[in-house]
Amino acid sequence: MGVGIYIAFEGIDGCGKTYHSGRVYRKLLDLGIDAVLVREPYYPELREAIMRRVWNPVSEALLFTADRIQLQLEIIEDALRSGKVVISDRSVYATLAYQAARGVPRQLLNFLYELIPIKPHLVILLDVPVEIALARVRESGREVTRFESMDLLERVREEYLRLASELPNKFIVVDSGRDVELVEQEVWSHVLRFLKEKGVVE
Repeated sequence: MGVGIYIAFEGIDGCGKTYHSGRVYRKLLDLGIDAVLVREPYYPELREAIMRRVWNPVSEALLFTADRIQLQLEIIEDALRSGKVVISDRSVYATLAYQAARGVPRQLLNFLYELIPIKPHLVILLDVPVEIALARVRESGREVTRFESMDLLERVREEYLRLASELPNKFIVVDSGRDVELVEQEVWSHVLRFLKEKGVVE
């Protein structure tokens, strides 16, 4: 089979990544397209280690990178080689945004970026004002983490928008502060058009 497609969903916490990546995954399956859905950090033991303590930002970036490389080698690489569509809730660009916002030097982040063997072909950036995102997190009933402070998320959002402006052929920015159905329709239209351009769907 041909080379598969790797689509990542990015954005600050509370932007709707998990919901919209899941919706796209289910729609692909409904079309008979072989797809895989992953979420970063992927490995429970690493995710728990990251969340259990407050790490130095550089150490944290290395942990996220280790998880990502292992995920690609064990799952994503084989899926793409088999011609599948991989839908990912976060990717290498999450580290570039979050860890840059936490003060990790760009030189180190660029080095970690180059270590990642496979980059997404398309990134859907779900952009939302921080106050709306935090309200969603609180309404969900889950505990607010150290990654979800107002100040940090403002900086992360700026980093994401900077990445989108630097990589306009890879990033599509979607306003996810609107009604969820409108966002879902726009996201799906972008994904469907991209897959048509790549010959995955007619």
